[in-house]
Amino acid sequence: MRRTLTIKGIAAGALCLGFLAGAWLFLAPPQLGGSTSYAIVYGSSMEPSLHRGDLVLLRSASAYGVGDVASYRSSELGRTVLHRIVEQRGDRFVFKGDNNDFLDSSRPTAEDVIGTQWVHLPAVGNLLGWLRTPLNAAILAPAAAFFVLGGGASTATVRRRRRRGQAILPRAPALALGDERMRTLLTVLGGAVAACAVLGYLAFSRPATRVVPVAGLFEHVGSFAYSADAPRGPVYPTGSVKTGQPAFVRLVPDVAFRFAYRFSSKVSHDVGGRGRLVATLRGEHGWERRFVLQGKEFRGDRLTLAGSLDLRELLRVGKQFESFTGARSDSFGLTLDPQIEVAGEVDGKKLEERFAPALALRIDPIVLRLETNLPGDQNATSLIRKEAGSGTRAEPNRVALLGLGLSVENARRLSIVGGLLALLGALAVGLPLLRRQRGDEAGEIEATYSEWLVDVAPRHRPREVVRDVTTMEGLARLAERYDRMILHEQRDGLHYYVVEEDGVAYRYQMGEMEGRSWLGQVADIREARR
Repeated sequence: MRRTLTIKGIAAGALCLGFLAGAWLFLAPPQLGGSTSYAIVYGSSMEPSLHRGDLVLLRSASAYGVGDVASYRSSELGRTVLHRIVEQRGDRFVFKGDNNDFLDSSRPTAEDVIGTQWVHLPAVGNLLGWLRTPLNAAILAPAAAFFVLGGGASTATVRRRRRRGQAILPRAPALALGDERMRTLLTVLGGAVAACAVLGYLAFSRPATRVVPVAGLFEHVGSFAYSADAPRGPVYPTGSVKTGQPAFVRLVPDVAFRFAYRFSSKVSHDVGGRGRLVATLRGEHGWERRFVLQGKEFRGDRLTLAGSLDLRELLRVGKQFESFTGARSDSFGLTLDPQIEVAGEVDGKKLEERFAPALALRIDPIVLRLETNLPGDQNATSLIRKEAGSGTRAEPNRVALLGLGLSVENARRLSIVGGLLALLGALAVGLPLLRRQRGDEAGEIEATYSEWLVDVAPRHRPREVVRDVTTMEGLARLAERYDRMILHEQRDGLHYYVVEEDGVAYRYQMGEMEGRSWLGQVADIREARR
């Protein structure tokens, strides 16, 4: 039967053409006039950013720089290589795999570079490799062809009965579920497949995680303390010197210093390093003398450094410098300088930090005390020091679609699972429609015009009142015009559809002459000549 073109069909066709044009623009390879190259990762040289079996889409660029993941043609290996640019020497690039401890021997130019990483599709390369096998491709091809045929089955346009003077509206035939409902459902499922494809493109075209700057990702905390034994008496009732108290040289010969360090972070971390505690004696004229109290390595979040200083020895060294230089001063500066070097990982990122607070004291022949007359930073007399460190943190990347925010991982799963379910549903719904569309014409007419048809016994009509109509749709228009039922007659394997109006029988004849008896064919010829 002849098909009529609907606005919905035109729109669907335009949408499909637009989708195919966009896919060609973004995904066609250079061999077919496009601008996208494809690379399947076969080794482990780019781990952990790229893994074996991943598919990488590459786009050429006007310029390439250090840090780009790019593919180039290696004349030495006779194949293409996908590595990262780590250096540029003149007009040539130096490449290296992220997981390699050596540089690539090739030094390609920009002309040798195929393109930089545009889209990363994890594990999709394994699927393409599976499809390259002829047996697997032969298994998948019929299913793909069936979907194309089922999804592309056209829909016959029929008309609804009307009263005289009313508009004629198209309607779909009624099946067990209703063709109109099935086609609507098929359209919805097709839209779901397209939506999942768009979601999958958005999800697989971006990394699963993103790196964001984080202020206060970790913190260095250090505390100074000192103590000393002293004769019990009015100056030191407890018999000891506590942190913050002055230490009188006459009563306290030496002082024990302590620095406690702690690395603090709320995210996962693994750090260690080394530290040392240094005391520096300074004169007013710029001379200084260093004393290393302790140095050691550590693993973990904490480190404690300690050491003692003989106050009388410090004064002796200071006086010795004065005697050599001729400079005279009433007191000397004493600084505790802990030097902490921390290395490791914080939230999966490498960390190299240095923490070196300083505690200022002053010593003279009478007393050792905290410095109180510093012209600059008064924090130098604080016994507790904190220093926040900023860094980066990897967090799940998200896809925003229609106001909904999904993590990339969930969006990938949803696009794959939802797309497969929608595709299976479209196949299940499209199968009955495909079978009916490919069925015999009588069954299609029965399904399309079931509400108009009336089965009647065949009868003879004079020649002058019979008008043959070439199509069933033309006969349906006559039935609409005259508001008549369509009479269905069947004899000798032939089907006749008739609309009677004012003594004229408009007839559409359907069927084949083959297979009928010779006498039946002669009878039909005689009837046609009457």
